[in-house]
Amino acid sequence: MRRICIVTGLSVLLGWPGILLPAAGKTFPDRDTVKNSVSERLDEVVVTGTRTRKALKDVPVVTRLITAEEIKKESPRSLTDLLETELPGIEFTRTEGVTNSVTFQGLGANYLLILVDGERMAGETQRSNPDFNRIDIDDVERIEIVKGAMSTLYGSGAVAGVINIITRGARKPFHAGAQAQYDTEGEQKYGANIGAKIRRDKNKNGAEPQGEFSVYTSGMANIKERYFVEGTEIEGFKNFSLTQKAGYAVHDKWSLSAKGTFYHHERYNAGKAGELMHDIYRDWNALVKGEYKFSPRSSMEISYNFDDYSKYGKYFRLRKMERNYKDIIHNPKVMFVTEAIRKNTLIAGAEVLDESLDTYQFRDSAKKSAVQSAVFVQDDYLINNKLSLQAGVRLDYHNGYGGVHVSPKLSAMFKTGAWTFRGGYAAGFRTPTLKELYTSWDHQGMFILAGNPDLKPEKSHNLQLSAEYTRGPIDVSLNGYYNHIYDKIATIWNATQDTSFYSNIDHANIYGADANIRARLSEHFTLKAGYAYVNDRQMVDGFNTSATRPHSATLRIEYNFNAWKCPFTVGVNGRYLGSVTAYSRNSDREEFVGTYYEGYSIWKITCAGDLPRGIRLNLGVNNLFDYKPETITYNAGITRGITFFAGLSVSIDEMFGLCKK
Repeated sequence: MRRICIVTGLSVLLGWPGILLPAAGKTFPDRDTVKNSVSERLDEVVVTGTRTRKALKDVPVVTRLITAEEIKKESPRSLTDLLETELPGIEFTRTEGVTNSVTFQGLGANYLLILVDGERMAGETQRSNPDFNRIDIDDVERIEIVKGAMSTLYGSGAVAGVINIITRGARKPFHAGAQAQYDTEGEQKYGANIGAKIRRDKNKNGAEPQGEFSVYTSGMANIKERYFVEGTEIEGFKNFSLTQKAGYAVHDKWSLSAKGTFYHHERYNAGKAGELMHDIYRDWNALVKGEYKFSPRSSMEISYNFDDYSKYGKYFRLRKMERNYKDIIHNPKVMFVTEAIRKNTLIAGAEVLDESLDTYQFRDSAKKSAVQSAVFVQDDYLINNKLSLQAGVRLDYHNGYGGVHVSPKLSAMFKTGAWTFRGGYAAGFRTPTLKELYTSWDHQGMFILAGNPDLKPEKSHNLQLSAEYTRGPIDVSLNGYYNHIYDKIATIWNATQDTSFYSNIDHANIYGADANIRARLSEHFTLKAGYAYVNDRQMVDGFNTSATRPHSATLRIEYNFNAWKCPFTVGVNGRYLGSVTAYSRNSDREEFVGTYYEGYSIWKITCAGDLPRGIRLNLGVNNLFDYKPETITYNAGITRGITFFAGLSVSIDEMFGLCKK
């Protein structure tokens, strides 16, 4: 009965005369605009794949862009919610309460590099993930996803790809806004931001501008209470973050910028433990950058990124907090870019990644550190209007291993008519993490997880091939990849010692493909759909221990219309994850048993609209068909069933007419 009511209500909503159907006299894009809308999207500028500004259609590596407009229409609750909706082949699983692990194209978090404004994040958790709660989705300008190995520019940890989250900054002389959202699952979210961008006039002789100053501040608070699914307690949390940005362009040649962020997350532990102790996660981040333009076609950028991520136990009876984890990274970089050579874009740079980790899980609770240095060079060569090449090499030096490791890369792009073909090869290189090297952790007497200081670095060969067809309102792409990893690091069980050891296994093969389609069906309807297949073989004693689901798919249908002279979008999102059987040793650690994880789909419907005076309204229904997992496991779709949400954001400067764009 509930499903019938929802579908009936949606039908009434879409068909109510004069409200949600296009009203007489309203203006919509003409047919020529509709035909070109998908093609024009390819003119969007991205920076992650080449570390230079390039149109999406001219990037020789497979890149996916999620724009601010798409984020607004989809009304995601979090970054993970958005990525799951947009990317087939990515899966977030539950590992520690609300902490998520991630796999992408069959590879785990150690192989997927998450960047914020192009910079690395500290804070690996149990499975070497960044803390995704640090990122406020309402403060995201766009997201760039580069699929496949990017060893030349980004090095260790980027075999599966790079996800670069670009956050907002000041864009107008003055802006101020506030947001709030609530859902029936018990989650509340509040945010605010304020920014200013001031540009001085030219001097009396009409020479170059004398300078530009910008400042931007944003804050977010998020609370979610505990709840139960099938008798299992799902832990809640509360978040707080504050970000400050400032930039100053001295003139057209010199520019300086700085960014600082504070983050606090408190996890409500489940069961009796939650009454005695909560886990606290905190992060301090600072970033400074300077850029100098030698000429309109050559520039140099110097940056320094500092990130300090800590975990504490908050003990209520003792009235104290005790730190048990601290991860710090120092990451200075220098990069030179020039287009002075005809038809070439040359990039050369160097960086140092200095990381220290202090945790009770190490032997003798001793702090460990590692320093990895790298130099890289990459050239984009435009042979003609149809063919371009990208070649690069990266040299890595790790203080724990000595010697220099060379990682070459070569990719090509060929255009003919409506078709674009991309392909390439990249050598991968990943040194063991500090946890993989030094962990010595007794998990409540159940088993011991032990690191191995004798681990060898992983090396890999990575191939990728894609085809994209774009004509008028339709864009279709097919992407295939193959990763062969030597000396792959895995945990191997030793029954006599009751211990899982980090060890190098012989090799691993991961291959797969994904297909995506984006089509503007009419002036009002847009379709986005994707499918991903992954074959992940993680063999131990003849059994595949991988829990990666081989099949996944996403679907979004949008209906755009005017109501009360205001633009609205109604969207229906679906996500499907196929079933998988994963093998692991039984409780006696003597033989392998298979565990079956059922396939499932999650659907939601959203409605987003821009009202007068800078007001934006978001309404929606999550888990439209009330899916609940039969068994709560680490990779089950954790949900209490159907929930409703409502959100409201206000642009204060637009509301009171304080500033024009």
